[in-house]
Amino acid sequence: MATHIIIVIMGSALFFIVWQMLTKYRELKNGEKTDGVVDGFEARKQKRTTLNIPVIRFTTADQKTISRLSEDSILSARITKGTKVTVLYDPANPERFVAWGRYFKTYTRTVLILSSIFTLFGLILILNDLNIIHLFKQY
Repeated sequence: MATHIIIVIMGSALFFIVWQMLTKYRELKNGEKTDGVVDGFEARKQKRTTLNIPVIRFTTADQKTISRLSEDSILSARITKGTKVTVLYDPANPERFVAWGRYFKTYTRTVLILSSIFTLFGLILILNDLNIIHLFKQY
């Protein structure tokens, strides 16, 4: 039963993380769209691993250059310095932006679907363990 609860928690957490990213994307959807480039990476130590967070550089409509860490962006793990990305930013506050690569929609939809299936599967297993539903006949 504990394993099933962990499955539900992991699926729900993954769904929530991607949903939060999509929420920021939707908030900026009416903002300005421009091309940007990965200018480098900043290493952040997280317990037993190091995360390389991309620094995105782009130019606003009024020709102001922004170069900033992109913690909320949805980018492939295989991006390198010089990779071109699409940037949506708030014209009133260009420091508030989100960047994504060419597979943004595919990645997010796939993760949302898989995390939903993961969570649903865990809930079904929990209900089965509690004898609320009977998936597997026990002889």
